[in-house]
Amino acid sequence: MKKLFQRFMFLVPVLFLLIQLCNASAQAATHLPLKSYSKINRIVVTRLLQDPSFQIGVYLLEHPVYTEEPLPGDPLSLLGTYDGSDTNAGFSNGDPNALNLLLWYIDLNLFADAIAQNCLPDQERKFDGLGNPIYLNATAKQALQPLCQWPAASAQTDEVLYAFWSALLGFDAPLEEFNAWKTFVQQNPEYKTAPRTTVVSNIIFAALFNPYFLLAD
Repeated sequence: MKKLFQRFMFLVPVLFLLIQLCNASAQAATHLPLKSYSKINRIVVTRLLQDPSFQIGVYLLEHPVYTEEPLPGDPLSLLGTYDGSDTNAGFSNGDPNALNLLLWYIDLNLFADAIAQNCLPDQERKFDGLGNPIYLNATAKQALQPLCQWPAASAQTDEVLYAFWSALLGFDAPLEEFNAWKTFVQQNPEYKTAPRTTVVSNIIFAALFNPYFLLAD
């Protein structure tokens, strides 16, 4: 985990600025906490992956221990967790702040990298933090496959992008969010020449690091 922080420490000032902007806008909006770590993990496993035991926290901890909720003292509990039992359970670390947003930024960035590896032949793919390849379920694989042809025009159509957006976010976000993401993807000049897996990874991360995905309903 120390190495991950060293790799991403340059993002801390950016995330502090993000928090300041969020706090300013929150004065005129309803405050929403983050989804819990376990809920986000269930969402990505159900929507995207073959392995039901996958833990997205593998990118922050080499060997995350599976429990229904991260235990108090578990670094993953910093991403939002319910502690206690039954009616006495409380939600901890759920308010968006610089630390949990930094952790989600790192985690989702590396998770997006791993998904993008599905665009490569098996022998060229990198592995997740446990040394295992990540295999997508049939629906997610079908949605990703056209994007793997990037930068072909066929990979940049509204239909292809919407199918992939839907596989990632379902109906979590309004259509306006898709349109903003689509415009970012289609009009980013760097994506015309960047390596395919880099572009696909960035596209995935831009969708997942979205308030409608991260924040509670």
